[in-house]
Amino acid sequence: MFPRPPLPPVERKPTLPLPLDIQHDVPGLPPFEVVTQTVLAMAETADEARLVPYLQGAAYAQLRAGPSDLLLTAIDPATGDSAIHRAAAAGNIDGLDAILASWGPHFRNVPEMERQLWVLVTHQNLAGDTALHAAARTGSVRGVKGVYRLFHMMNCLDVDDSFHDDETARAESADTDYPIEVPVEYFDWSTVEDEPDAHLPALDFVCTKNRAGRDAAGEARSAGHEELAVWLDGLVARHDRDGMSKDEDYMRRARLTALKIHWYHGDTEEK
Repeated sequence: MFPRPPLPPVERKPTLPLPLDIQHDVPGLPPFEVVTQTVLAMAETADEARLVPYLQGAAYAQLRAGPSDLLLTAIDPATGDSAIHRAAAAGNIDGLDAILASWGPHFRNVPEMERQLWVLVTHQNLAGDTALHAAARTGSVRGVKGVYRLFHMMNCLDVDDSFHDDETARAESADTDYPIEVPVEYFDWSTVEDEPDAHLPALDFVCTKNRAGRDAAGEARSAGHEELAVWLDGLVARHDRDGMSKDEDYMRRARLTALKIHWYHGDTEEK
């Protein structure tokens, strides 16, 4: 067993895109803006076999870095969308799986990579939308459940893959959406006595509001997708164990818990 790397220093959560050293001066390379739009377009339709090799090649050429670095940099300047926003809105589960695969199988053993994936998954675009909002607005059940599954897998070592492997295999073979009947119990945090706040980062994520003041459930309802909104309401209720999701102080605690878990500090905290 290799020793776990030292934990990163506590710092403010960064905003995307990350300011990486983009290689514009390499002959034959397209402008990075073109690479960004290619990544975003592929996230809507491509599977892991196509997207991951492209990310690997473009990342090395443009950044001399890995595919995860490219995903943290390839943010649409007009909308603030990430590749996760685009994959979610399109309901492209294969694209979401490719994004997770870009972090490699051992990212949980590298604190800096783990925290950067959380930054990407929870990124809000210029309208304040998370990827959950983006999927909820289009009514994509696959997108909503795929994003939350990604969030769950990112945080849980003992994730139950049967949701993806069993339930969705039939839906995908029939070219249909994720069954709306799949219960929220597939997405749960096992709480133990010394981790009573383990569910708070998930509550913070599903309750995040955009600039219009709507969470993902509200966005789905506003767009006329009531059944999806009800499912999202159930997800919020499952994590709102204290019935306090409408309390600003409690939700501030949820946000600070999410930040601290990933070694970031809040706006009112000292480093």
